[in-house]
Amino acid sequence: MKKYKLLGNDMKAYGYTSSDIEQITSNPSVSKMNEDFLVTAVSNLFKLLTSLGFENEEIITISKKIPELLTLDPNHVNQTISCMLKKMRYTEENIKTMITRFPRILYLTEESMVQKMNRIINLGYDSNELKDFTVNFPILYILTIENIEDKAAFFNSVGLHKIFLSDKAIMQSVELSYAIYMFFKSIGIDINIGNSDWLFQSESFFKEQYGKSFSQLMEEYPYNTDAIKRRH
Repeated sequence: MKKYKLLGNDMKAYGYTSSDIEQITSNPSVSKMNEDFLVTAVSNLFKLLTSLGFENEEIITISKKIPELLTLDPNHVNQTISCMLKKMRYTEENIKTMITRFPRILYLTEESMVQKMNRIINLGYDSNELKDFTVNFPILYILTIENIEDKAAFFNSVGLHKIFLSDKAIMQSVELSYAIYMFFKSIGIDINIGNSDWLFQSESFFKEQYGKSFSQLMEEYPYNTDAIKRRH
């Protein structure tokens, strides 16, 4: 294993233990980087995150969970946070919450995040509502534009516009949401805002209640782009 004497001294000054340092520097991605880069990356990460209100202990916990954060170009991290503050109008408290919930948001580019935010707003969603949702569920920003558009289009097509900005709707594939919706429609049950949770039942519960697995449903009701454009 590589020995990082200078890096190790700096990390200990921030509060890392020897065990922490060994764990992080043993990570394959981290061990590929040269020491000077890592020294700068660690310093930059602590400077930025403490400015957002993080305590050293919190930063240590995050970097132990995802050591690869130390391989990010400091300029990239600076630009991402600057974009979130100045262009996307998140507060420092918002950004702290987002990083705590999903540290990998720091991997995203300024262009990608702004493009996705603008696209969702153009699909008819309120910017403040979107910001409130993404503070608590920042993983939305890792979805592709195509994925976002498909999911929004489906929920809009069946009168469930507001459901798109929910963790269950974001995490579940549009193919499965469509198949479940069509199954309930086939047995005379109309899914609306009031009973929309029925779209997001567990597979075990669904199979016990209706005798069908999710894979069976998606075979019976295959999703396609034209399908969500028709009136249901």
